[in-house]
Amino acid sequence: AGVAVARAGDQATESIARLQAATGSVAAAEAAYQGLYRLSQQTGVAVSESAGAFARFALAAREVGATNDQVLALVRTVQQAGIVAGASTAETTSTVMQLGQALASGKLQGDELRSILENMPTLAEALARQLGIGVGELRKMGEEGKLTADVVMPALLRAGERINAEFEKLPPTMGRSFSILGEAMTRFAADLDRALGLSQAIARAAQAAAAVDRTRVAVGLGTPEETARSGQA
Repeated sequence: AGVAVARAGDQATESIARLQAATGSVAAAEAAYQGLYRLSQQTGVAVSESAGAFARFALAAREVGATNDQVLALVRTVQQAGIVAGASTAETTSTVMQLGQALASGKLQGDELRSILENMPTLAEALARQLGIGVGELRKMGEEGKLTADVVMPALLRAGERINAEFEKLPPTMGRSFSILGEAMTRFAADLDRALGLSQAIARAAQAAAAVDRTRVAVGLGTPEETARSGQA
């Protein structure tokens, strides 16, 4: 049990560190983390995976002047669209990550656009509707490199309210419910780790053990292979 608690705490620490790099401050990272946890209690998508999508969306957000709240809203819209379309949690997570990669690169096209068209038709239709075109033309715009981040992000944000309304009408499923429960348990374990400091204690102990081992080799007590590797380093 202690290992599970420490692992959950370490995962939370990694997510917050990633969010801090994306948002630029500890306070903003904590706010984003709390928002992603609340979202996980709707969609069942793991906070750690949503943090990755947030970080990628944040890269594009800086280019178009979007706020952290808007980035969080975009993560919610895309995840909800996947669920409305009947995609599994794994498919939704994969497509969210691909969209994040596309927006971070500046354009939605190729495999990333194909993934949305196939796994998230609801999102594709919403994007096309906001752009005033059909889904077929959406594919053409992608091929022509016209689905840039400054076009796609604002359109998806505008589509968020309608997608959220469709999401709210869905009945709960066992798969999503168990994913939500799993995230709640992970959050409890992470909070417990933060209170007890287990993961940090284990990390410090591991670093100390590594330092002792390096000292052992440095003073000539290592094997010939270890001494050779130390010399190469």
